[in-house]
Amino acid sequence: MHTTKREILINGTISEIMASLERGQFFMPHASFIINLEHVRTLENLYTIQMTGGYEIPL
Repeated sequence: MHTTKREILINGTISEIMASLERGQFFMPHASFIINLEHVRTLENLYTIQMTGGYEIPL
């Protein structure tokens, strides 16, 4: 997991992680990613989400 300050290693499936997070604040735009909606900067060309910290998430 990437945070604004560090990377954290988590054991478990992405579905288990998603189920443990607060509903409405997190979104799973792709089978390999969960994003915090508070850190979305822009949606680029309908294929990429630009996050704070410069991360790009594919759709």
